[in-house]
Amino acid sequence: MKSSVVFLLLLMSLSPIFAQQKVEKGGERVNSYAQTDEFILAEVLLENGKMEKVPVEFSVSLTNMAKGDVDLVTSWSSILMINSRAKFSCTNKSTYIPASIFIYKTETGTITGQIKGLARNSFGAEGDVSLMFSFDNGELKFRFNRNYNATNQLKMNTKSLLALGLICLTVRVP
Repeated sequence: MKSSVVFLLLLMSLSPIFAQQKVEKGGERVNSYAQTDEFILAEVLLENGKMEKVPVEFSVSLTNMAKGDVDLVTSWSSILMINSRAKFSCTNKSTYIPASIFIYKTETGTITGQIKGLARNSFGAEGDVSLMFSFDNGELKFRFNRNYNATNQLKMNTKSLLALGLICLTVRVP
């Protein structure tokens, strides 16, 4: 699994044409695009866990951002890497559906963002997927991710039921 992520990252880093493309009006992967002095709002097409294109809300706060910062956060290589990392953080990658990406620059000068989506755990419970990221000197860094709390809650409920003896386990001895 890690080898496929490394291969994807290597492939994207080797393609200078791919790295130069960015979210802009009239782009082939952009359904709608609007820019004001304070925001870039767009609907972009990203792949879900089943490799189908789905519309995703993409927004960038332009407050305190220089032109180079905007070019960095709107490059397709950055956006696809963020989406891939969120997908690979899920237990069942094929159930991942991206919903929104929001990027902003903090008062300390760090460009930070979050991607949100939906996915299902091994038991079929659907929940939120959220991945925080930042750009450190032009390099994309992933800070932490938070998967759906129902997964942890279901594990806790299963452990509680096991403790009460309400779930019977069959153990095979060779």
